Amino acid sequence: VEYTLEFTRKRVVFLENIGFKIEELKDKPVTMLPKLFYGAFICHHSKISEELTTEIFEQITNKDEFIGVLAEMYSEPIIALMSDPKENVGKVKWEVI
Repeated sequence: VEYTLEFTRKRVVFLENIGFKIEELKDKPVTMLPKLFYGAFICHHSKISEELTTEIFEQITNKDEFIGVLAEMYSEPIIALMSDPKENVGKVKWEVI
């Protein structure tokens, strides 16, 4: 079976709501890695169970590199959220008074 893994802003919010915290990945890998992996699935495979994604994760080789790629994918929607708009139209300016 071929799966497409992706993170969107909506899926990052979903993961945050189920307790995923990227900063806890190193300290709580047994808890956080399956959540991160599951979150990458649900964007395109919303009916997949967390249990099945855990089984699939256990079969993946070269996990260190794979986890790095997943973490990078997870951060992309966050970086997009925090970046400045590319066009001048619609920019909101702010100042401290």
